[in-house]
Amino acid sequence: EDARITRGSLESEISSMIEEKKQEDLRLATLKSDLVESEKELHGIRQDRERRSSRQETLLDFELQMEGLDSGAKELLRQQFPGVLGTVADFLEVDTEHLVAVEGALGDLAGAVVCDSIDSASRAISFVKEQKFGRTVVLARGIDSSMNTPQIELRGMVGLVSEFIRTDPKDQKWIHNLLASIVAVEEGSQAGDILASGLARSTMVTREGDVYEPTGKITTGLKGGVGILSRKTELRALELEIEDYDRII
Repeated sequence: EDARITRGSLESEISSMIEEKKQEDLRLATLKSDLVESEKELHGIRQDRERRSSRQETLLDFELQMEGLDSGAKELLRQQFPGVLGTVADFLEVDTEHLVAVEGALGDLAGAVVCDSIDSASRAISFVKEQKFGRTVVLARGIDSSMNTPQIELRGMVGLVSEFIRTDPKDQKWIHNLLASIVAVEEGSQAGDILASGLARSTMVTREGDVYEPTGKITTGLKGGVGILSRKTELRALELEIEDYDRII
């Protein structure tokens, strides 16, 4: 009788151990599966990080070569000409949804050289002329302008382009003056209607970056296909994204 009890106890214990082993194997298989998925996810994250890093290197190379700038602007920046602070694009931050419109409104001004005073700007212009670098746009920061912003609201208007820009408080006034008379509209057809109505008093720019002037002149596309402001904006975004990936990895 005792032998039967002992045998039954042993069989029960063995069954329990077998069940525990099955459960342990199941947990181990789950862990292995989770590990494989984690490794796949980590591999994907690393690939995404590499793609962004590669794109960043390309854009940085463009920045180093000053792609999209005129020869005079490039030389003023390379030489760190006295009084030169950078380009207009260096002073701006714009949300992606308004980026194309702002870039279209700025046109060549995005790559204009900004100087700390009218005297510095005059010296920079003299240097460009002496060196025969060709047409170069130079702006003097801090010049007070009395440009009026449009007061008439018309169908399709989104707002003033100057409202879409963020910049340092000390630069807000002169940056605002650059774009104060330019109105953003939804579509080209609406800008066309405003021109046809004879009510156009200001330059208009669509969300796609097409510029409609009161004279009837319409400009589409970026000079040379290069968006200086877009490039700088993308570089800022990539830097933040890569930092986030590095924290995960």
